[in-house]
Amino acid sequence: MKITTNNFYLNNSMVISEKEIDAGATMFDNQWITNINVSTEIEVKKLNELSIYVPSTIDVDKINENLEETITSVKNKINEKAREYKTQGAWKAENGEIVFENICILTIIVNAENFENRLNDFIKLAHELKTELTQEGISIGINDGLMII
Repeated sequence: MKITTNNFYLNNSMVISEKEIDAGATMFDNQWITNINVSTEIEVKKLNELSIYVPSTIDVDKINENLEETITSVKNKINEKAREYKTQGAWKAENGEIVFENICILTIIVNAENFENRLNDFIKLAHELKTELTQEGISIGINDGLMII
């Protein structure tokens, strides 16, 4: 099953070096991973991983002194049992500079029947975080793809 999105969505991930980071990348298992294809269709599987990327900053470079409270709040909104993965992300700011920061990725498993409703919950939450933390964008992981809100 596929659903169509109007949000900026990238699929097909690949490993890159730190020097190759352009639009954005995330560190997984000591490797930088980026998504390469812009798409309007999301492949929905029987079981799906939905993740929200919680940045450690407010604006571009101000440390969020209440990061653990922010993470707990997000977990409570999506699922208290969400898997938590702390890592580093990199992205290109509006000024063209590559910004590195610590992130916390919160992931839940969603079946195909609940996928679209849960995705909409994540999109709403990403908009809230974007405003609350004064971010240029908040990422949502969808299986091996990435949506940027």
